Amino acid sequence: MNSAKHRSLFIASIPKCGTTWIFHMLEHITGNTAVRLYGDPVTGAEIDTARIVHAHRNSTPWIAMMHLSPGAWASTLFRDCDAAPIVLVRNIYDVIASFSDEIEKVFKAGIPPHTTMIYIPDEYVEWEKSKKLDFLITIFVPWVTFYLNRWMALEGEKHWVRYEDLVGDTHGTLRRILDVANFQDLSDERIHQGIAEFSKDKTDLGYKTRFNKGVVGRGSAMLSDAQKAEIHRILGFYTSLDLVALGILDEQ
Repeated sequence: MNSAKHRSLFIASIPKCGTTWIFHMLEHITGNTAVRLYGDPVTGAEIDTARIVHAHRNSTPWIAMMHLSPGAWASTLFRDCDAAPIVLVRNIYDVIASFSDEIEKVFKAGIPPHTTMIYIPDEYVEWEKSKKLDFLITIFVPWVTFYLNRWMALEGEKHWVRYEDLVGDTHGTLRRILDVANFQDLSDERIHQGIAEFSKDKTDLGYKTRFNKGVVGRGSAMLSDAQKAEIHRILGFYTSLDLVALGILDEQ
């Protein structure tokens, strides 16, 4: 049996990469203490990392999630708190499509749709679908480039996970994450239980997993050729990023 100490998990992601889903599965499987970092429940503009330090001082393995472009403090925090950073990514076309759906859903619920990445004007709700997608591409894709570059530049340990792998092989992807966090002692049965508990096919989970359609490849059909070209134009400024290898584009 593996005798290494169980580690904490820090899940950072681009929005709509299955963040909440994977968070709840791993929380259920590992039993790690959930640490809520967002001080502002609407925009997430206030991040309280002291909660991580408090959990670590209590010798409690924890799990946290956020849409984070890390600063210089991040590698030190992960090292000192023995946390494995999990970096979630997804095909950018599908991210845009799913993010668009999420904003519509939030508007209908009467919740301000502003996020840590973008501030959405009130007029957004009246725009045609094409203009809404243009807006997200223009405002949000630059944040994605910031996210990718900051993580690539961050020194120390980091583990990249693609949404497509999480959907296509949920058990295998979770097992790889658990292995880097020293949870080799957990059984396959325990992992399957966690997957079943938070399956996207369950209708009683409500907002807990925040699933939209989650269909791989849907964004390519939704976006126009001009919109795809604009995404490529923005991403093309960062020639040092291998966007295919990172899972952001299927092809250059």
